Order: sequence, then C-alpha cells, then structure tokens
Amino acid sequence: FPVTIGGVSVGTTDCYAGAGSYNNNDTYTGLVVATSGKKTVSLKVNGKNAASSDYILSINELMFWRTA
Repeated sequence: FPVTIGGVSVGTTDCYAGAGSYNNNDTYTGLVVATSGKKTVSLKVNGKNAASSDYILSINELMFWRTA
C-alpha cells in the first residue's frame, strides 16, 4: 500500500504476513518534511499480496523521530 505524509508519497509497503507471522515492520529513512505544522499520514490499502486471502490492515504503532 502507498504511504504519504502531507500528501507527498514516501514509499509503498507490503505488510503480508504468512501463517504464524506477526509484527511485521517497515522503516522509512531520509524523509524530509519541508514545512512546519501538522501533517496527515495516509496509509491506503489498494490491493493485496497474491498469497493473501483477504484485504485487512492493522496498524499497532507509528513512530516518528525528528533528526534535524
């Protein structure tokens, strides 16, 4: 699925987890948010992994660090 911050694409993620697999993680680095203020983070399920039988996305946590 595509991931955007403030309407700007930062990448895509495939969160498919096979049977017995949990807590899949993805990390994006080197992102620059050019302006200050509140931003909307958007995660949009737009398909599924070919091995998956359903369209389910569960987000437990999003973490952000300011580095500059």
